[in-house]
Amino acid sequence: MTPRVSIVIAWRNRAELGTTLAANLDLVAAWDAEIVIVNYGGDPAALEALLAPFENAPVRLLEVAADGFNKSRALNLGAHVARAPYLLLLDADVILTDFDVERAIAEAHAGGWLTLGKVRESVPPPGKRGQIAEYANSFDIVLGDGRRARVETKRHYFDDGARSCPGIMFLRRADLLAIGGFNSLLVGWGWEDVDVHVRLGLALGRPAAGLGEGVHLSHGDEQRFFIGDSPGANNQRNQHICMRLYDAGQFEGSYAQDVAAFSYRAAQPA
Repeated sequence: MTPRVSIVIAWRNRAELGTTLAANLDLVAAWDAEIVIVNYGGDPAALEALLAPFENAPVRLLEVAADGFNKSRALNLGAHVARAPYLLLLDADVILTDFDVERAIAEAHAGGWLTLGKVRESVPPPGKRGQIAEYANSFDIVLGDGRRARVETKRHYFDDGARSCPGIMFLRRADLLAIGGFNSLLVGWGWEDVDVHVRLGLALGRPAAGLGEGVHLSHGDEQRFFIGDSPGANNQRNQHICMRLYDAGQFEGSYAQDVAAFSYRAAQPA
């Protein structure tokens, strides 16, 4: 039977997946969902050990032979083999604690898409609450033909230490493919999710809405794959690449090229 939702997770040697998968399977048990894990150049034996306790779960595995890590390409390949009409793009180190999938499906069916509304750290950052309750960063992009998109890149909630999570998205698979998916020119950490928000916003004429909550298993930059001196510098590099592409009128992701050119072993149904 075709699942209603495909949960796609890009993975490369992140042991946290064992913890998050166990928790998330409990939450999504009633969703009629499949989980597609894209092993992008990670240790297959390590992943096999992580997945061993879940042999009866609706988990499918996609093995990609690759050097380095390219999250955009991994998510494109995961979306390619996904069988459901709706996608939840989820990080390997995030546990969903609350997510109304029926509302998410209704919103996506009506032409919208969603992000995980709030994510808290498993190890809360030190700090003392002051008078500021929330602080957000966003930007607008307006094209010469009048199309525009507004993207909120980050929001902090100071009452509980939570933040927004633009990289965890729920959307129609058809909408992601219509914009060419993610752009694998964006290598390393940062901005690949914002780029999708820009191009979806231009295509659908509306911004994403927030829904649900989760917990991020806290870690430092040593767990991130980034190019250059820091994740922030990598993020800025990818932002500049996107702005040059938009200015040149290029708004297509690399889905078609990634699917056609990359070697992978197709996931099998659970």
